[in-house]
Amino acid sequence: MKQLTSLLLLAPLSFILLSCEKQVLTETTCSCSSQTSSSSSEIKALLTAHTWQINEVIDPFSGTRYKRGVFSDGKDFDSARYLYKDNGILTGTSWQGNTITNTCYTFLDNRKIQVTALPCIDIYDIITLGPSEFSYKTNNGSIFILGPVGVGESTGGK
Repeated sequence: MKQLTSLLLLAPLSFILLSCEKQVLTETTCSCSSQTSSSSSEIKALLTAHTWQINEVIDPFSGTRYKRGVFSDGKDFDSARYLYKDNGILTGTSWQGNTITNTCYTFLDNRKIQVTALPCIDIYDIITLGPSEFSYKTNNGSIFILGPVGVGESTGGK
């Protein structure tokens, strides 16, 4: 009887999971709402003004894990490049060297940014966003400090 009850509960769940279609993000399915407030639009203009590179990564428990050209815990963040486009698409190269594709971003408010690369949806707290620095805090407390890509450096996934 216990097995029959388990099967009856599992059957609808299996049907739901099997009937889901994988969503493929494209430039047209990944656009930000055109209804942005003027303050969000100023923030978006700052974010899209540059291709960004990681200058420092700070771990909440151990302190600085990486600093461009100075310190590394074995992870090489030098190749990471992030380009936030006006249409809500994020492209570039991850710190692992992978090309970033099918990734969208949107502002939840002026202090949070949501990055979606299905099946993952990450929400980051924006600490600073200005002409020369963009920093944010991840859910695990790590802080990423980015700056514009230097003159003559690669911009990553074009």
